[in-house]
Amino acid sequence: MKARTTELLGSFATENLEQRLFQEIALYIDKYDIHEEITRLRSHINTLLESLKRTDEIGKNLNFILQEMQREANTLGSKFSTAKSFTFILSIKEEIEKCREIVQNVA
Repeated sequence: MKARTTELLGSFATENLEQRLFQEIALYIDKYDIHEEITRLRSHINTLLESLKRTDEIGKNLNFILQEMQREANTLGSKFSTAKSFTFILSIKEEIEKCREIVQNVA
């Protein structure tokens, strides 16, 4: 990455180069930051657990929460797509889908 950056920098004028480099790094970091998705997924899990304690009809509510969890897992998969993480993301998505099937059969 360092060699490629040096190669690319050689072809640009040095005027405002440092500022432009910082902007590009900030955009890259923001694009691949998964903290927000992890936080939302944890929040959805907590909401799901709290919903399971209720005694009224909660099928639609659980289905909606699981749908949101699936969206977060999809976003995680697109942002954090390495060979090592693929199995973990796939496992998360499979478990969420299993839960959705159970909820849809009960609701």
